[in-house]
Amino acid sequence: MPRQNPVKAVSLTLHSILEYVGIPVKTIQVNSYPFEYLLAYKLYALHKRMLYKDIYDSYIGLQMQPNRGKLLRYLGMFGKAKETSREIIDNIENEKYYKADGLGYEKLVQEKYKVPMKNMLYEIKAVLSSFGGDNRK
Repeated sequence: MPRQNPVKAVSLTLHSILEYVGIPVKTIQVNSYPFEYLLAYKLYALHKRMLYKDIYDSYIGLQMQPNRGKLLRYLGMFGKAKETSREIIDNIENEKYYKADGLGYEKLVQEKYKVPMKNMLYEIKAVLSSFGGDNRK
């Protein structure tokens, strides 16, 4: 985790689906860090512990097509972005992820989203490779 967090929270307005059908409801204002910062933090967690929840969250976050420059800049706050990416790729290739899944997270994710965990890992690897994290090509 970075010593100081220079990232500023942004204010988001949450809307209810009811608003879109004409029913007036009160909107909610919340503060959140930018999406790319949150994803970078999740990739850092993936790098450190390779838990199923980190795999799933990283996979979904990368599917949302984050701004590459921002993501790499934020990932650089936690360490060297390319080295972190390379280590995640190595862990995936060597199947060095925490396979003890007492909560049944892998099964839950695969049943709900119909994406096998191995496919998620290969997708993460592909995206990180495109970021320059795999220099063995």
